Parts: sequence; C-alpha cells; structure tokens
Amino acid sequence: MKKEEERLETEVRELLKRAQKADEEEDSQFGKNRKGDELPHELAFRESRLKRIKEAKEALGDGSKAGSGDSQSIGQKACWNARRQGST
Repeated sequence: MKKEEERLETEVRELLKRAQKADEEEDSQFGKNRKGDELPHELAFRESRLKRIKEAKEALGDGSKAGSGDSQSIGQKACWNARRQGST
C-alpha cells in the first residue's frame, strides 16, 4: 500500500509540474490569465458585436448590388470595411 501511495504522489507531482509549465507558456504567449481564444476587444460586448454584424451585412449587401468587376470577393470587402471602420 505504501508503494502505491508513493507512486500516486509522484504521479500527481508530475502532473502538477506539467500543468504549471503549460500555464507559464500560455501566460508568456497570450498574457496572464488569458487562453488565446478570447474575442477581440471590439467584439467582446453585445452592442459592438451587433454593430460589426450589421456593418458586415451592409458591406455584403453593397458589394452584391454593385456588381463590380473587382477581383476581391464580397467577404474580403466586408472584412476590409469592418476593419477599416474599426480602426478609425
């Protein structure tokens, strides 16, 4: 029984070391207490998400009505417009 307990304690210590190392790597990559899958700041709140969705839908609608021979896809135009409006 003693050997099994020691084996389990060693296993738990090793798992905790690996978890700590992974946490430190994530902190250095994404920042403390972040996982890397958070929404961008401008999409973090409902109001701003709704605004972005409306802007993208508008851009998609405008692009399809224009019927221009532009080589950019409608999706690319929508992304570009949303980013451009967000950065002003």
